[in-house]
Amino acid sequence: MRIRSQKDFASGLMFILVGLCFSWVARGYSMGTAAKMGPGYFPFLLGLV
Repeated sequence: MRIRSQKDFASGLMFILVGLCFSWVARGYSMGTAAKMGPGYFPFLLGLV
């Protein structure tokens, strides 16, 4: 695989890192279940997306 644009690659890595950090911080909140979501459920999943 060849990287065509270094700027696009760097911005993609930045978004991945921000999402992972977002999920990492959200782990500190209670997750709950899918039926009864806690305060950390939505931020955790949003960070993974």
